[in-house]
Amino acid sequence: MESSGMRRAKLFVPPLAKLHMPSAEVKKLETEMKAEKEEERQHRIQAIKDKRAAKEEKERFEKMALKMHAKRVERVRRREKRNKLLKS
Repeated sequence: MESSGMRRAKLFVPPLAKLHMPSAEVKKLETEMKAEKEEERQHRIQAIKDKRAAKEEKERFEKMALKMHAKRVERVRRREKRNKLLKS
């Protein structure tokens, strides 16, 4: 399979049993990894909540559009958007 006749040097990888890290470093790494994992989880949860809220708002405006004229619905939508921006 090797056309050039050269061999690759194999890297020495020590077995896991021989690797030794102080327990404080291990615990520090574990807590960092857990914190990162929890942060990613919370980010996913927040994204789902944001999508649900947007969907509910869209459905609410669609129901409102069935009852009212389109121009009035658009005015209400703009007013609510303006109020949200002022609150935050």
